[in-house]
Amino acid sequence: MDLQWSSAMQQVYFKQVVLPVMNDARTDWESESRLGFPFKVIRDEVIRKGLCDFDVGHSHPTYGSVTPSEKALLYCFCSMRAHFFEALSAFRHFHTVIDGLLARNGDKIFLDLGCGPGTAALAFAEQFGPVEMGYVGIDCAKSMLDKAGEMLAAAKLQKLVAMSSPFIGSQTFDIAGRMATGFSKATSVVINASYLFASHSLDISKICDVVLSLKNCTDVQQLIFVYINSPNTLAGKKYETFKRRMHGQFTGDDQPWASITFRKKIAGPDVGTSTYVRQLLVFKE
Repeated sequence: MDLQWSSAMQQVYFKQVVLPVMNDARTDWESESRLGFPFKVIRDEVIRKGLCDFDVGHSHPTYGSVTPSEKALLYCFCSMRAHFFEALSAFRHFHTVIDGLLARNGDKIFLDLGCGPGTAALAFAEQFGPVEMGYVGIDCAKSMLDKAGEMLAAAKLQKLVAMSSPFIGSQTFDIAGRMATGFSKATSVVINASYLFASHSLDISKICDVVLSLKNCTDVQQLIFVYINSPNTLAGKKYETFKRRMHGQFTGDDQPWASITFRKKIAGPDVGTSTYVRQLLVFKE
């Protein structure tokens, strides 16, 4: 069965992503030019399939220039749907464990490493409803954190995210250590890592420090780690290194490949496909 998003989530995406692109004077819908750039140039040169520096703009001698915030917007326009449905599929696959975590007493935290525009947090809310929990996004790019804040604020207006759920964005991993020393009562934490380990600049030791600081915190009663990535062996190389360094600290299943199809709109025949790898690691239960 094709995955599709709710009318509320479609409204968030349409208002926060499609409309700003559509209403930009440089966009030519008929020639498939977005903010002045053809799709292939956006994908390969502007956002570099999500691996570019989103805190600097991009200039092209033929197509013009975009700002960092416009690069983040173009990433949402080109890549967000597929990544949203990958995350939604993963959360549904692991729902038994996550449902148990959400049923516990105490505070709940969704900690998104490499959060981008808040894609995984939105998929989590789509699957589990407006749960009262803190959303913490870590991304080195301010433009992405700003976009994540905008998307989650819009999701609150659509009642996808509880109004009482704060969003805290950070450009460094240090916030996780501060969180671990700042809890005042029992807390359950979902760590999400979607395409994080594909980053060429990722320092794996920092991810290990984040997980261990939370695992060793006496107030953290449950800690799980959701991994989503490309099935490409090179993309998962750093993840395998991470697991070797954390050997003995977690239990987990195999890494099943998942192939999905999703509807790009609630109504209409236009569908997309994606293949990805997912795994759930339990560090504390």
